[in-house]
Amino acid sequence: MVKFAQTGRFELQTETLDHVLFSTPPDDRPWGEFIKLDTQGTEFEILQGAERMLDERCVAAFVEVEFCQIYEGQKLFSELEAFLRERGFSFFGFHSTHERARKALDKRRFAGRERLLHADAVFFKDPLPGGPSTKPLTARETHILFTCALLLGYFDYALELAEATFASNHNDRASILTLIEKLAFNDPVQARAAAMQLASAVEKSPGSANVEVGRFVDERRAMCNFEDVLASI
Repeated sequence: MVKFAQTGRFELQTETLDHVLFSTPPDDRPWGEFIKLDTQGTEFEILQGAERMLDERCVAAFVEVEFCQIYEGQKLFSELEAFLRERGFSFFGFHSTHERARKALDKRRFAGRERLLHADAVFFKDPLPGGPSTKPLTARETHILFTCALLLGYFDYALELAEATFASNHNDRASILTLIEKLAFNDPVQARAAAMQLASAVEKSPGSANVEVGRFVDERRAMCNFEDVLASI
């Protein structure tokens, strides 16, 4: 992959995340509760240097992962997932998956699968039954996890988490459900307009139908799975 070829090298002094977070006097800001990493192949090593943070503070992680060695010697998704699972995190899903092929076939006329190259992976320290976490979450940690679930679009899980933990009465549950439904709302009118726009684009350029439909699906496939919904009558 030519665009990933090394073009230079220089020395860089680094510190572990644990050193950064815990070597100075503590303050009232609990850094590290939600971590996002995208460091071009060094995510595993950064997490290795953050074991205390992962144990004491972090409840959610959004980490770029690779499925083949884009960078020499880097750890792959399977190794990173196992590392976090051993520390009580559950893998919840991928965001922004990217595939690669030689592009020898024209997608306007041919279809085929491509190798999964890299993605952003979501990990939660899930306190619900069935997960690897054995350490109970504090009230604040549960609220942080709930917020992260909302930020990353796991609305159904956020509701389940709230109902199992801090939504102790009917009024709490009703308020949380209202919030989640507001954030998760997917307007059928807008969906219809997008479908009509797709139909118009296909009619205008029939030869590009595969590409137009593919892009339409790409924009929506990450958020919902509809196989469990009964066909409307």
